[in-house]
Amino acid sequence: MLDSRQLHGLGLPGVTITAAIDGEGNLLPVVDEFPKLLAAAREKSFPRTHAVVVAWDQPLETKGLAADPQNPSILRDPRAEFRIVRARNLGDAVSTLRLLHDTCWRGIDCSLPLADPHFVGRERLFAAVRDFVGHHDSGHLILVGGMGKGKTTFLSELVRREEARGQYPVFHIIDHHPSATGKLSQIAACLYDRLRLSVIDDSPDGFADLAHAYTLFAESRKKANPQQRGRFNLGEKLVLALCKEARLTSTRGTVQFSRKGRRNSASRTPCGTEFHATLRMNRSEYREACEYMRALIPPAGVETTFNGALLEHRTPVHAFRAVLPTVTCDENGVMRSTRHEAVVEVHTARGSEVPSIYELGLPVVETGDKWHINVLQKVPLNMDRDNVTPGYLRELRVAVLNEMHPAIQGDDTTADWVREAAADARCSDEATTTLITERFGERRASYDPSDVEAVNRLRSQGYTIVPSGGLSKGEWQNAKRAGALKAAGAIAPTPRVRFAPDGEPLNVVGEEKRSAGMKLVVDYSRTIARELLEADVTVTIANEPGIRHEAWWGDVPPKLTYNVARLGRKWFDEGIREAVDELILHELGHHYEPDHLDAKYHAALCRLGAKMKRLALERPQFFDRFRRDEMHRVEPPPDGRCPRG
Repeated sequence: MLDSRQLHGLGLPGVTITAAIDGEGNLLPVVDEFPKLLAAAREKSFPRTHAVVVAWDQPLETKGLAADPQNPSILRDPRAEFRIVRARNLGDAVSTLRLLHDTCWRGIDCSLPLADPHFVGRERLFAAVRDFVGHHDSGHLILVGGMGKGKTTFLSELVRREEARGQYPVFHIIDHHPSATGKLSQIAACLYDRLRLSVIDDSPDGFADLAHAYTLFAESRKKANPQQRGRFNLGEKLVLALCKEARLTSTRGTVQFSRKGRRNSASRTPCGTEFHATLRMNRSEYREACEYMRALIPPAGVETTFNGALLEHRTPVHAFRAVLPTVTCDENGVMRSTRHEAVVEVHTARGSEVPSIYELGLPVVETGDKWHINVLQKVPLNMDRDNVTPGYLRELRVAVLNEMHPAIQGDDTTADWVREAAADARCSDEATTTLITERFGERRASYDPSDVEAVNRLRSQGYTIVPSGGLSKGEWQNAKRAGALKAAGAIAPTPRVRFAPDGEPLNVVGEEKRSAGMKLVVDYSRTIARELLEADVTVTIANEPGIRHEAWWGDVPPKLTYNVARLGRKWFDEGIREAVDELILHELGHHYEPDHLDAKYHAALCRLGAKMKRLALERPQFFDRFRRDEMHRVEPPPDGRCPRG
């Protein structure tokens, strides 16, 4: 059996297996196709193949091959760097391959041969293969065709094209005939890819100190500058920890990392730095890395390419300056929290991108807000560089809201991040007003428990009434500070005469100053109130030009007051008529409900009107003494005082 640890550090470029593999890892011979596969390997149709692993009992055409005197399981071509490795199982094959790796494979060129200039067509087949590879993490794709139909040439061209696109494909080639290979389920369903990573820049100075590539927590030259990433000199080490091997070449030399350790050399670049590495990565991880790279926001004026494609520069929808938390070092090199003014860019998220916080163009943490926010200075991050503190997130959101509030509309106004920022005391009055207007409209008012009638009246006029639970505590405070949401009673106060024990005395018209008409109206009001309310009501006349009401009602004790300053003396002198009944019924209705728009008030008026009708029908003589010719018989009511506030 094969122990996966045997594969550690074993480079396999140029190695193929031409055998069937059973569930125990044993190699079984193949038929029919084997001569063609062997010829393809020796004739260099694919990227350079220098070793072919076959089953121990595989029938072989050994013409031109010689047995290795040191190892009978190896056949070699004396004229070329080519070997056939015979093995009973995968474990034996790996042991022999490791021996060859350590003794024979130095300097072998496994690159592709020159392209066939006569190759044309097969575009539909190329598209089908790429579609399969792009939509499957594992599995098998079988190309079926007779001898000489071009399968080998097609695969050679496919590999060449994929490498030209910056891909590094791995192909596992088998004979698909069940009689020879057994079931496909016996073959490994998913191979781990070995990814080749290359990073190249053209910075004139290159890598300042090669030792920093492998010195953990080396002193970073960037940590004192808030406008540069880098604090702990940790990034290179995190990358190297994932690599199988790596080489870094810069203006000051080369450092190479392999399973044998670290080795320095004098090879250098004229400018910039080149980093080449091999690391293990499955297809899902590869796609995730590609998505991350394509989400970068390259700095203006710097061309950045990924897998041969130029990353498009993004134009922000808005940019502004804000003082935000950041980190720098003090005179002793100790990292300290501080605040610094930075440029903040707002970018539209593209396609399936999730809006995120960026640090100088690098995605840091997804927020799910409306935009990407690119902070052009150090962002206070955790050690894993994948999150910020809740306090930093809130402050950044407030800064964005204060700048971008004109662009926040519809459902965005109630998004969690907007509500959080709108409740912060640092939210500007302009942003608060914009959000309140967008959410509730121009005609809006807050619920006013002290003036329910004003609430109902404004609602009937098309106003949106915002209940107490419609905003959070912080949002209410900001709305009041900005004057963005006024109480209903402040917008359309209900006319009221308020009484208080320490109020000014009411200017009452005394009995001696009342006209006959006034006396008649007072007597009629008192009498009709007793009939309709079945209670004694005090009726008086005041002369208050400063009060704009014609009359008002007091509950304790029940009291009806007429204001001659508003009604005029003529109104009384015209006697008892519909206008008098209308005003009396209006005020008596307040004995049951003070709010004009409440259903209780409407019901009270209905009851009072019905009772007055019944009184007129059943006792018509009741009204005889209140005719105009009876005015002189009216007895004046007792004088009184009623303080007002």
